[in-house]
Amino acid sequence: MSEEPQQQPPEKNTKRPSIPQIPDILKQEPPAPPRKKRPFTAPMAKVGALAGIGVEIFASILGLGGVGWLLDYWFGTFPIMMTIGLILGIIGGLYNAVKKAMHVNNSSGYEYHYKRKNNSTKK
Repeated sequence: MSEEPQQQPPEKNTKRPSIPQIPDILKQEPPAPPRKKRPFTAPMAKVGALAGIGVEIFASILGLGGVGWLLDYWFGTFPIMMTIGLILGIIGGLYNAVKKAMHVNNSSGYEYHYKRKNNSTKK
């Protein structure tokens, strides 16, 4: 039978190890990230922006009408405050709808979406 050579323990190196060199691949600049594609076309952005107008009108009427109803309930003046709240909700909702529609009409959908998203709308 053949004897296997015995492995000797590695010698202890008393010298301080040298700093490893940076591989060349790490010295290179990383490749540029791929350009993001626009998720939609400009006309579709206008459609999306204008689609929420009906919801905004409904929410303002419902919200201010509900506040008026609560005030009527607490003060015992049933139709007065709710009527005032509904009228203010209609006026406020229509004002916001006209303002938003004019803004979207004056800008392209792409600009509208990204300026609104980045809060950098300039007037």
